[in-house]
Amino acid sequence: MKAGGKKFRVEILTLTKTADGQGGFISTWTTYDTRWTKVKTIKALEQYRSVQTDNPLEVIFWLRWDDKITDEMRVRYDKTVYEILGLVNVDEKDTELEISAQKLRAKV
Repeated sequence: MKAGGKKFRVEILTLTKTADGQGGFISTWTTYDTRWTKVKTIKALEQYRSVQTDNPLEVIFWLRWDDKITDEMRVRYDKTVYEILGLVNVDEKDTELEISAQKLRAKV
């Protein structure tokens, strides 16, 4: 996909743990990177079908390839945080990353 097709900005979030000074840790979601992306919101019928297969897919993001992005990260788009369900190296070319995600149910 050419860069011109990526018209939306997203933040890739990673869980960061810092010492709390009392032997424990405080976990916070911090920005790993901000990227241009193409976004596809899943239509109602596709959502219904995905729920029936126990795969509550809501959004697909396409961005430039980054092998450091994992399914343990999150995506923030338009003030909404999404849990990453899956990652695909499009055509196995290390040029484009497809992220399947669902809206996070809990507050961040």
